[in-house]
Amino acid sequence: PRLAAAVQGMLREALDAFVAADTGRAQRIIAQDQAVDAQYAQLYGEILRLMMGSPQHIASGMKVQSIAKHLERIGDHATNLAEMVVFLVRGQDIRHAGRGAHAAPPRRREPG
Repeated sequence: PRLAAAVQGMLREALDAFVAADTGRAQRIIAQDQAVDAQYAQLYGEILRLMMGSPQHIASGMKVQSIAKHLERIGDHATNLAEMVVFLVRGQDIRHAGRGAHAAPPRRREPG
């Protein structure tokens, strides 16, 4: 439920940032992606330990893991949308700038 709530909030905020052309909001979404990734990694480990310790839980564990992975991917899509908001408003492509940098320096335009 925590992962689902976090991803749902990210998606809502990313859509709101898009509608409002709000790069500040978009930057906050991008920063949240790392927390969602960490939540997924923790959940994955917990599910794996449960399945290893109780083979009768493998079928249900696999279903929960699949749901968690899809939620994590939705968070990635929300992040992609937020990165597009920054590009549309500022003209900066920050997709590969690294999660620590969150913004590439503006390009210099040549005269003419």
